[in-house]
Amino acid sequence: MSGQGPQYALGTAATGVWLADRPLSDEKKRRPTFVLRGRAIVKILYVCLIASIFSGSAFAAPLSSAGTTEIISGVESCLAVTSSMGVDAEKLRADGWAAMSASEDGKPVPSPMPIFSKGNLLLVQQGGTPTPICAIMAKIPNVPALRQIVGAMDSALKTARRGKDGKAIPAYWFPEGHIVELATTGTPEAPGVRIVVGYRK
Repeated sequence: MSGQGPQYALGTAATGVWLADRPLSDEKKRRPTFVLRGRAIVKILYVCLIASIFSGSAFAAPLSSAGTTEIISGVESCLAVTSSMGVDAEKLRADGWAAMSASEDGKPVPSPMPIFSKGNLLLVQQGGTPTPICAIMAKIPNVPALRQIVGAMDSALKTARRGKDGKAIPAYWFPEGHIVELATTGTPEAPGVRIVVGYRK
């Protein structure tokens, strides 16, 4: 992957879920009936990516926080390129996403799946599976920004938001042909979000 696009460095900073669990109303307690296959692989990779973002080692200068509009635009990119046929990397490039290469200690390392960047967003995708997935990762300005992002997701996806086990986060949406999951990353001092878009029949 060396020689193509910018590089990110594999970091070691810890990440985790920092949002306090909040109860949901009864109508929102219905558990999702679809599970994203391959999500475990995405999580392994996003830990490395998010660690590098928050440690500032991904680029010569660390990525800035992404605004709500930028994040929603990234989610819409994933929705547009993810289908039963896979994830269309050419459409991503046409939409302004640039391929990235990985390095550790200054040396190129293989990545388990393609990585792209655009503005203050990172994107990973896995197309050659029964359930193609596309994931957006971003740093956000502060913890209160999450509420605005979730509200914007409600408006953009035009479908009811669901929780799991009575918890508000992670949050799930089920627009036609897709499942969308939003989870928190980082820490309260350096918060972030991960939004995974998966194809579903």
